[in-house]
Amino acid sequence: ELLAAITAIPGDFRLRVGMSDPLAVLPILDDLVDAYRSEKVFKFLHLPVQSGDDGILARMGRDYAVADFEGIVRAFRAAHRGLTLSTDVIVGFPGETEDTVDATIALLERVRPDGVNVTRFSPRPGTPAAAWEAPVGWRVKGWSRRIVAAKARIAREINEAHVGRTVRVLATEPGKPGTAIARTDAYKQVVLPGTHAVGTFHDARIVGATDVDLAGVVT
Repeated sequence: ELLAAITAIPGDFRLRVGMSDPLAVLPILDDLVDAYRSEKVFKFLHLPVQSGDDGILARMGRDYAVADFEGIVRAFRAAHRGLTLSTDVIVGFPGETEDTVDATIALLERVRPDGVNVTRFSPRPGTPAAAWEAPVGWRVKGWSRRIVAAKARIAREINEAHVGRTVRVLATEPGKPGTAIARTDAYKQVVLPGTHAVGTFHDARIVGATDVDLAGVVT
């Protein structure tokens, strides 16, 4: 209802929905997918999964399963072609093993997110996990490197597929000297040469890509 009310405001603007918890999305999934149909809503879904292993999710007290996460992603992608997906992963939670890390990497390979925020576990005082034995640091460092390598490769492959396309972008902020940052309708970051006023729309041809962003030129 909030998204519908905001997108009903007159004007040509874009709205980005921030991080969503799978547990909160599940009861409103159909309505939320429908709310994204407005052209004013960036086709961007930030849905943290935290682990690709149901046992680790249960120890975290997440109350959702990997299948729930994948079901949400499928529903959004079925309705919104070209959706940009971002997720979060915690590495080294107490109970983590080589097998659970493998499960997380396998999930990333199946779902192929555009971006993954990888965080190493650190105990938070007062939580049950703070009293549990966590994996030693050198193992976590190695696991983290594996996940980061997988997510970077996947993101680079996705972004490289955009090279050669012409897309409409919205300038959102100044970039490094001589550049501006813009966003596609799916919230992909595009670096443009030159100065472009924040809030202006442009057609841009994508001429390069990394695992982080796209490079474009205004046509």
